[in-house]
Amino acid sequence: MARINSARSGDEDAFRQLFEHYQPTISKQMRRSSRDRVLVENLVHDVFVEAFMSLENFKGRSPFEHWLRKLAVRVG
Repeated sequence: MARINSARSGDEDAFRQLFEHYQPTISKQMRRSSRDRVLVENLVHDVFVEAFMSLENFKGRSPFEHWLRKLAVRVG
């Protein structure tokens, strides 16, 4: 939760760490929508942009990964 709070405060390194940790999970999820590598990369990018813009909406009632995967469903 500390990384999430740091990222909320504008810490780009903290958000980069979140990206690096969760990117494989979100990539795997996006590959279910498409086998096109470039499209998957673009979808993953869009998910993390949306996550960055919406971090203030993460309340911590569920795991961060669950919240992020729900964003991925909407983006995908």
